[in-house]
Amino acid sequence: MKQEELKNAVSSENLFLRAHDSPGMRDCIELYCSFFEKNSTIVSVVDAIIVSKYDEAVSGPQASQPFARLTKQQAAGLMDSLWHAGVRPSEAGNKDEMSAIKAHLDDMRTIVAKKIGVDLALE
Repeated sequence: MKQEELKNAVSSENLFLRAHDSPGMRDCIELYCSFFEKNSTIVSVVDAIIVSKYDEAVSGPQASQPFARLTKQQAAGLMDSLWHAGVRPSEAGNKDEMSAIKAHLDDMRTIVAKKIGVDLALE
């Protein structure tokens, strides 16, 4: 693994997750997962995810198990790696953030207006 890849990888003990732009594939992100054995040069790489079919009527809810489980720290690191690869939150997430910013700016305008003795009509 290259030094730059390590810098942008999610690292938790021996698990590394990282995301990169997919060369030649517009609007695609490649995800990588590796496991390094402690005190060794051996690395295990996730090459593929196996998709299995189940009849829910026969096998029940156990057929819908997660294919991966991440700690909060690992998930945050994966989001950082995705951000570095150019992925941004959808509009739904940004609306809440923008509402908070707008409220903060309105508060700051009110404080400044009182400080300089000006009456601002905020909408």
